[in-house]
Amino acid sequence: MVNNWNKTFPKIAGRRYLDSLSSGDAAANKLIEEFEERCSSYYGRHCAFVNSGTSALLIALLLCKEAGGHSLAVQDRSWIANLNVAAILGYRVNFVDVLADAPVADWSQLEGSEFNSPGVVTQLIHISGFICPRPKQASTIIEDFSQANVLTEKCQYIGKLGLYSVASLGITKALSSIHGGIFLSDDLNQTRLARRIARNGVENNLVETWGALGLNFKPNPFSASIGIYELGRIESVIASIAEVAEHYELALKKLGLSVYGFNSKRRAFPLYVELKCSFARELCSYLNSIGIQSKLAPPPLSSADYFPSSYTEGSRSKEFHNTVVILPSGPDIRAAEIRKVASGIEKFLDSIR
Repeated sequence: MVNNWNKTFPKIAGRRYLDSLSSGDAAANKLIEEFEERCSSYYGRHCAFVNSGTSALLIALLLCKEAGGHSLAVQDRSWIANLNVAAILGYRVNFVDVLADAPVADWSQLEGSEFNSPGVVTQLIHISGFICPRPKQASTIIEDFSQANVLTEKCQYIGKLGLYSVASLGITKALSSIHGGIFLSDDLNQTRLARRIARNGVENNLVETWGALGLNFKPNPFSASIGIYELGRIESVIASIAEVAEHYELALKKLGLSVYGFNSKRRAFPLYVELKCSFARELCSYLNSIGIQSKLAPPPLSSADYFPSSYTEGSRSKEFHNTVVILPSGPDIRAAEIRKVASGIEKFLDSIR
């Protein structure tokens, strides 16, 4: 079996958590604070650590709504959480099709007058390591940088492109701290408010009483422990992910194929290894049948049956879903496993010739 993002964590990654418990800090609040400080230093903005990227997005959209936001412009190729959060908060959603050469929003589809309205929140979504361009005329921007959440030479501004920037830190991300999310802002007061919203209205429920409206989005301190460890070795993780993509590119080249967007200027970080082809669905089914985990790119958000919309499904967003296969990726995948994936693809190609 070749698993997608089969991540393993050294015991040292969780040692801080055990040390915290041994010292009497049962809530491990100091670990969460330390991780927030590390993230603030890494991204150059104030950080609130929450339990998921979806929670971070909810907080960001909630703050925008309090400031008068009522409409959200979001690219049609993304994850369903980006639609669900907006729907729960009562935003009117404008779906935007993606660019022809990258799976990120084509902002030329929206008129400048729509961007300029303070009530329109534009969400930049970096997907598969492709950086979404920032429309200059937009008045309010939230940046979702989950799939490009590390600083590289090509994406040095990651985490700084929006009024608020949010990311999920999951197992299929470069900063894979098991589960959690981060909220970034230049405004310390807004960041503190985000922390309070996420922690039942307080920053520390052992010493504070309830004084503000809040929710229970408190992050797991064990995730903070692993996050601190991973930030300390992030350069090696970045190098490993880039090396995996290069191995795939060489292996697929022998088959007359290539990693989607491998040499694209728009792709800042090859977080996932993707193959774009006309037989994507059949290939995906075949690879899974022989024990190689793979999946199609996510379907368009506008295809959600429960969401009423007059939007015509974006042709390019739909095309990406039907033609892109996500191959087993991650910094810990071995060269032998990559060869096995390439061999499986070769056998499939032979069967359809």
